Amino acid sequence: FDAEGKFITMFGKHGDGPGYFARPKGIAVDCDKHIWVVDTYQDRVQVFDRQGRLLIYMGGHGNWPGQFSAAYGIAIDRNNRVITSEQFPGRLQIFQYVTDAEADAEKAKRDAERKQATPGEAGAGSAFNFAPAEKDLAAPGQPNGGRREPGPSSAIEGPVVTAVIGKEAL
Repeated sequence: FDAEGKFITMFGKHGDGPGYFARPKGIAVDCDKHIWVVDTYQDRVQVFDRQGRLLIYMGGHGNWPGQFSAAYGIAIDRNNRVITSEQFPGRLQIFQYVTDAEADAEKAKRDAERKQATPGEAGAGSAFNFAPAEKDLAAPGQPNGGRREPGPSSAIEGPVVTAVIGKEAL
């Protein structure tokens, strides 16, 4: 709705997969005008563009960092921190949102550094994803006890930490 109460648009359909809503409980809009929706039933946060197209999603049921248990609230502060709240176990999680402009600048910087790095060698500022220490991840019922091998984030499920070598972490 606009400021005068006139209907503008809507998006979303009932369902349980990415891009669908089962029980949406919280909504926030970031500085790039992306729409963040937390879904209690799916224990997931989904991010959409202004046209309602799914950009990315995160979460799943559990108590590990990045997982949710009855997620029901979301807010984004002026420092681009995404704060989620959960009914069980009664906690808040804080994530850092990297704006489109920050992501573009970091990509350009890494591309320039990569061109200067020796082939086959990670240059300063190279980014990679890794799982925390094995003892911190072991979880019954998860594949491989919850342990993950280093690799691209799209191939890893569960707790993942992104690090920047030789530069300040994002």
